[in-house]
Amino acid sequence: MEFTTCLKSNFNQLSTFLHQPINRQNTHYRRFLASLYTMTAKSMHCRATAEMQSKSGSFGTIEKVKPISGDHSSDLALSSLAALCPLDGRYWDKVKDLVPFMSEYGLIRFRVLVEVKWLLKLSEIPEIPEVPSFSLGAKSYLHGLIDGFSLNDAMEVKEIEKVTNHDVKAVEYFLKQRCQSHGEIAKVLEFFHFACTSEDINNLAHALMLKEAINSVILPAMDELITAITDIATYTAHVPMLSRTHGQ
Repeated sequence: MEFTTCLKSNFNQLSTFLHQPINRQNTHYRRFLASLYTMTAKSMHCRATAEMQSKSGSFGTIEKVKPISGDHSSDLALSSLAALCPLDGRYWDKVKDLVPFMSEYGLIRFRVLVEVKWLLKLSEIPEIPEVPSFSLGAKSYLHGLIDGFSLNDAMEVKEIEKVTNHDVKAVEYFLKQRCQSHGEIAKVLEFFHFACTSEDINNLAHALMLKEAINSVILPAMDELITAITDIATYTAHVPMLSRTHGQ
């Protein structure tokens, strides 16, 4: 017996994404988080097909298509109830501050950082004369690609990926496009990603995602929790408590 199911949904994007760069120094990313939930599902259908087979052939096929019932079946806003993962649904409010670091946007941003830092490092190695030392202006331009990386930039990378079918290669092409108008950097465009594999970029990007998330979000939250527990313990230290072993 074979049983197959599929879930179909058509979304109409209602929002436009922000132009502001998203990083630790920019608080506009909170509006970016809110924009993620401004999509509307026009229709959702669940389709199930069951088929029984024997040695002599198929007994028959039963197919049912059931639309979501209710007044909102044609206008279902994407909410915590529509999320596939609890982190994006039930617990979204608890983890949303991690999005700039742990999302696909964060991964792309850190890939850009690694690629740019690698090119800058190559320019500092005398044994690679093909990449001469950059001027202060060129260095500033390259650092600007990191510091100013925005959601629109990430979307541009995703558009390139539709052609390359390769996420890391899309980042490389994005950087080449951004630097081709800069005379000094344009001479060494082919040294973006030079001697690297995708894993060289990805493993560093993933490590930076974790590092920045810990330093920017997780440790501060832990400090607040420890402070709150300490304050409660100090404030209630004089209160007698009738208890047995271990305060049970």
